[in-house]
Order: sequence, then structure tokens, then C-alpha cells
Amino acid sequence: MNKLMFRSHSVQRRDRGGFTLLEIAVALGVLAVATGLAVQMIQVQMKLDRSSLQHVGHQIAIDNVAQKLSAVSFAQLPAEVDRLSADRESMFQIQAEPFDTDSHTGLHLTISGKVANTQVTRHLWRLEPQP
Repeated sequence: MNKLMFRSHSVQRRDRGGFTLLEIAVALGVLAVATGLAVQMIQVQMKLDRSSLQHVGHQIAIDNVAQKLSAVSFAQLPAEVDRLSADRESMFQIQAEPFDTDSHTGLHLTISGKVANTQVTRHLWRLEPQP
């Protein structure tokens, strides 16, 4: 009987739950891979957010230039376009092309700039005032 108790005691000891070193290493490896993927996804999202914010900021700056040019009188418009185009720190290009319709003449202004490999353009048409 003593022999039987010894056997059942050793069987119970082997059936006891627990984690081996290999299981812990595999779990840590899976956790490391999941963390690395999560960090990469966050970095990509931040890069996209930064790019989008930069694009919107340049679009607003182009809209501001267009608003300034729409407030200038038609007679002073070519000089103002030349002044803004000559600015070395400006990140925009402004082109002025005259146009004629049956009853009016005017200027077509194209304000453009490059933002992160994307061309941002704003068009502004100014009609010459009728006397």
C-alpha cells in the first residue's frame, strides 16, 4: 500500500499545472511582434496626419493669397501679382493671364504650390470694372 501511495503522489506531481520556460518565451515573442506592429501602425497614422495637416495648411495659405488678391483694385493687380511672385520666401507661384469675353475683359490668376508631391492650385478670375 505504501508503494501505491508513492505512485499516486508522483502522478499528481506531474499533472500539476504551470508554465514552462518555452511557453513563456513563445508568449513574450508573440507580445513583442504584436507591440512592434502596433508601433508601426501608429507611426504610419501619425505620418498621414502630419501630411494631411501640412496639405490643409498650404491650402489655407493659398486661399489667403487669393483673398488678398481679390481685395486689390483691378488697376493695381498686375503690380501686386509681380510683387508676390518676386518674393523669394514665397512657396507659391502666381500666374496672371488676361482673358476676354464678349462683354468683359479680365485676368485669370492661378495660384499654385507643391505640398508633399501634390500640386495645390487655386483659380481666381477678376473682371475689369466697366466705366
